[in-house]
Amino acid sequence: MTILQLEHFNKFGDDIINNGSVTSRVCEKTYPRLKTLKDHMRIHTNDRRYRCHICGQAFIQNCSLKAHLKSQHPEYG
Repeated sequence: MTILQLEHFNKFGDDIINNGSVTSRVCEKTYPRLKTLKDHMRIHTNDRRYRCHICGQAFIQNCSLKAHLKSQHPEYG
């Protein structure tokens, strides 16, 4: 995460703990674990850390990269 993204996360994404779950202050979606919320926050910061080594397209989630490889580059997926 860049400094700017981290500041955004700290400002808007601090977890709201409610009955053992955590809620995003940006979109109010609720998750059972803080790690899941942190993964979700990459959507709001546009943190696309998973890049296709063939075409360069980047994804927020690894599962999206895997689906891309399977559908767009079946010889590698």
